[in-house]
Amino acid sequence: MNRTLFTASLAAIALALSVQAAHAQTRAAAAMPASSGAKPAAAAAVTQPVMPENAAVTRRAMEWFGRFQNNDVDRSQLGAAINAKLTSQVLASMRNQLAPLGTPTGIAYGGARNVKGDLVYRYVVVFPVGAIQEFMSIDNAGKITGVLFLPVR
Repeated sequence: MNRTLFTASLAAIALALSVQAAHAQTRAAAAMPASSGAKPAAAAAVTQPVMPENAAVTRRAMEWFGRFQNNDVDRSQLGAAINAKLTSQVLASMRNQLAPLGTPTGIAYGGARNVKGDLVYRYVVVFPVGAIQEFMSIDNAGKITGVLFLPVR
């Protein structure tokens, strides 16, 4: 798969599965100027670093990448909003775009942040043909509330 098609495919996945406003808020808070060194309380809550890598969550991120590649979604693990967004058409599109990447050769943890009560985890998933970012948000009940795939910049 050529790099342009790879990037276009990932962009389509990103549009299909937004993590609602969580990632936009994280990016906006990170881009806020900190001239005074003080951050509004809302920005501080959005950008608060969380914890070191949790191996169980990393395994889950890899498991779910495979689930999206194979259209094998366990809806009992999903929050209501993302469950509704993962229509059969969206899942088929994801499978068609992710399956050609093949089996990942590795995954790297990129951090986690608390965003409106959900933990948003960032990973870089590596393949022989390139790498993508995977963001997965999980609520306090352990339900997946969002998934986002983006090209590595």
